[in-house]
Amino acid sequence: SSKPTPPGIYNTGNICFINSIIQCLATMEGFHTLLLRYSDTGKEQYNTLISNLISVLYQCQNWQVRLINADKLLASISSLVPYLVSPRGLGQTQSQQDAAEFLLWILDILHTAYKTTPIADDVIETGVTEQGSKAATDIKIRQLEVAKDGCMKELEGVDSSNIRTYRDLLMRVSNLDKELLNYRDMSPVYELCCGQLMEA
Repeated sequence: SSKPTPPGIYNTGNICFINSIIQCLATMEGFHTLLLRYSDTGKEQYNTLISNLISVLYQCQNWQVRLINADKLLASISSLVPYLVSPRGLGQTQSQQDAAEFLLWILDILHTAYKTTPIADDVIETGVTEQGSKAATDIKIRQLEVAKDGCMKELEGVDSSNIRTYRDLLMRVSNLDKELLNYRDMSPVYELCCGQLMEA
């Protein structure tokens, strides 16, 4: 008997670029769990996309089926980026697109949806965690901003010939900038897929 193979998305015309990325995401450790944990972004258009993506990824795990109907996922993608996926039923022909572009788009849209989720103190160290307190996050950001302002004022008063002190202060400012980025613009999907998002 032939070996079982994973199912693929039914090709409605030039959507192999989507199929290839979905297959990759379906085998990516932690990605499906991340979507389930953060399925409610507070924005309906994102929730619809994520819900349909979860459904298709789940079906990708069932090797007893051959083809997956991804019409709902394609429709939710099309509602956000019609240039990438043509709306069906309007007489438009789907054009072939770049798989890497689609991957970066879907990761970026998830990053945008998730980065408004309040970040707990342990998110930066462990990645995907439960939602933290927005108030606590705002306080932490303010503390970091005050610390950075203090370092900048110290830098203004330091003689640049004092290389060691000047270097140490610059490193502190750099580290504080990194922490601020984490708190202001971090998301669970960024933690999981930072390489791809950095490329974007």
